[in-house]
Amino acid sequence: MTTSAGRIAAGRVVVATGIFGNDLLRPLGLDVPLDVQMVTVMRSTPMAPVLAQVIGVANADCAGRQEVDGRFRATSGIEPWHGEMIDGPAPAVPPTAASLAGTVATFGTVVPAFRAARIAETWAGLIDMTPDALPVIDAPGAPEGLVIALGFSGHGFCLGPVTGRIVADLVVGRASALPIAPFALARFAQRTGPVAPVTLHG
Repeated sequence: MTTSAGRIAAGRVVVATGIFGNDLLRPLGLDVPLDVQMVTVMRSTPMAPVLAQVIGVANADCAGRQEVDGRFRATSGIEPWHGEMIDGPAPAVPPTAASLAGTVATFGTVVPAFRAARIAETWAGLIDMTPDALPVIDAPGAPEGLVIALGFSGHGFCLGPVTGRIVADLVVGRASALPIAPFALARFAQRTGPVAPVTLHG
């Protein structure tokens, strides 16, 4: 494998780079169908505790919680990425003014105390959506030693621990102890149609 630090020899390589995964796969003749979406995130200054639960709504247009220190963290629904990214030590995606206003209004309807919140931070996260909103977790066999874990469609944090177990099995050449056929890259070979809608967020 060739990197910015030079060439690194490796018998196994895991491509788990989110929206940038196809930049590494396409030279190998592989492609995961991804539609890059974004979610706006807002964090308030500390407020009196009013919310113990994590809230996610069925139509996926907002989610949020109140952190231990009293700060609210609220998120928007999913929307197309505008393509902007701010360079820096940690590249960042700026949210739009419309998305910020919409998040305040929507989450404020669900949690009225949020309407009085002073917002301390805002950012946006990028979502690597597949057409069926399921990830690709696969060792396709060509090239030998390649393992793919991409397209988690907004569920990467939740699925991280079990994905680690599956990928570890694939890296050492074992069959996964869990059934992973539905996550094979080959499922997209004959598939056409739009990206699956997100039906739960949070």
